[in-house]
Amino acid sequence: MRLRLSLAALAALVVGCAAPEPVIEPAVDPMPVAVASPEPEIPVYARAPAFAFADAADSTRVYGLDAFAGRFVLVDFWATWCGPCRAELPNLGRAYAAFHDRGLDVLSVSFDFRRTDIEPFRQSVEPMPWLHAWTRAGMRDSSSVALGVVRLPEAVLIGPDGTVRARSGQLRRDLLHITLEEQIAAEETARAR
Repeated sequence: MRLRLSLAALAALVVGCAAPEPVIEPAVDPMPVAVASPEPEIPVYARAPAFAFADAADSTRVYGLDAFAGRFVLVDFWATWCGPCRAELPNLGRAYAAFHDRGLDVLSVSFDFRRTDIEPFRQSVEPMPWLHAWTRAGMRDSSSVALGVVRLPEAVLIGPDGTVRARSGQLRRDLLHITLEEQIAAEETARAR
């Protein structure tokens, strides 16, 4: 059992964070546990699925695709306990500062176990001056499933026309700024015509 937990922890560090469900192992039968296949990724330029995430501070306010019509929205899935998520936050902050006035909104969707963990983190560790949502169901939330979230950190960029423009690795590290610049510049050029 100890070896399996160590390998799971190592995998989480290498691949990203995931809040694994506890595995109850059978007492006699050591058959491997089947893992469900992730939802297929939404193709780039396909219509983004509808989603609904409750605001992290006010659960009566809900963010959906229509709230961002005419603007880019980067839906970023994270948690305060996820090391790779936390490491990405300064980069996300720089991107928000650089592109918000050019039509980018960021919606961070927290998979924290308690809604109350988010605000203290923002006040003491990383300000994150963009929109925040929270879902108790995490990766099992119907909107998370619809957006293809199978690990943390995860991100989906949705264009002003409601289509998926980029996801995952295209939206991390140095590629985040490159992808945002390409997408927003192309939209600005198209609008100028």
